Amino acid sequence: MEQQTIKMGYKLTDVGVIPDDWEVKKVGDICDFIVPGRNKPKNFDGDIPWITTPDLEDGRRVYKSKIDLYISKNEAQNIGSKIVPAGSVIMSCAGELGIVAFTENDIVINQQLHAFIPSPVINTLFLMNAIKTRKDYINSIATKTAVPYLNKNNCNSIPIPIPPLNEQKKIAEVLSDVDKAIERLEKLLTKKRNIKQGTMQLLLTGKKRLPGFTGEWEVKKLGECLIKNPDYGINASAVPYSYSLPTYIRITDISENGRFLTKNKASIDHQKAYDYLLQCGDIVLARTGASTGKSYLYKEKDGQLVFAGFLIRVKADYNKLYPQYLKIYLETQYYWNWVKVMSMRSGQPNFGQNITFLYSVIVL
Repeated sequence: MEQQTIKMGYKLTDVGVIPDDWEVKKVGDICDFIVPGRNKPKNFDGDIPWITTPDLEDGRRVYKSKIDLYISKNEAQNIGSKIVPAGSVIMSCAGELGIVAFTENDIVINQQLHAFIPSPVINTLFLMNAIKTRKDYINSIATKTAVPYLNKNNCNSIPIPIPPLNEQKKIAEVLSDVDKAIERLEKLLTKKRNIKQGTMQLLLTGKKRLPGFTGEWEVKKLGECLIKNPDYGINASAVPYSYSLPTYIRITDISENGRFLTKNKASIDHQKAYDYLLQCGDIVLARTGASTGKSYLYKEKDGQLVFAGFLIRVKADYNKLYPQYLKIYLETQYYWNWVKVMSMRSGQPNFGQNITFLYSVIVL
């Protein structure tokens, strides 16, 4: 192994290369720690936010205005929970580990969260961001059970770099400014998405017609507009990504807005893999689990993609249905209402080849 070259003024530590005047400390050495009570509140009639993992946005503040449930101090005492003071850092410690946020209000947390109360030697925002960079370490020390979990000792053992306090504050300010810029962009993106949804509602229902188009529309079942019956993907394990193998596309590789995610690409090494290659115009949909209904329209720029068994592929008949039109239709509220109905009938989020019974609006 090649020896790492350390620049003058820097040193190699457990958290990587850091400046000579920085230290490495365990979180437990610079923070107090609050373990939540083991019981869930029975009465939600107070003014203290009751926080669970879904309330956290990674690297953001906990907004009191966005919390649905509140409890009283008495109820917190009844369930054995201490009040987490404002200025604390919250971290998820069960399931998806290492989601961190900070609170500007007093809160109470459930059993899947832990709270760090910074001492005077650590800046709250710096602490949150420092923990956020340690997710690989956090996952490595978790209890290996069906649901990964971090106990108090695990949490206290997380090592983070500690610069002088005035430098911490400057770093925190810079990162805070970046977060604010991201939030502004997200608000703008949300506004544009809402505009798109409104336009889709008008165009896909025919309430607004494009110039040059007249005549009647017809409603057909999706199955009547395909060149073949929908088919399931290959049931095979993923292998580490390799340029010499086709890329595997699984439910988790599709974003909520239907894009192929490349961050955690994997490959597939199976003799029948090439029988499941996606082609132009193919659409795959998640057919089970919490993401049932999520869809992706294949794009050549994404490379060779083999679709996995928990996806179902539909191939539109170009003489009856344009794939890009179908993909947009799969983003409408009508479609998601249909997914919800199908899931309720089966008792769990799930659909298979009954996707062909979906009614699709097409222009004749």
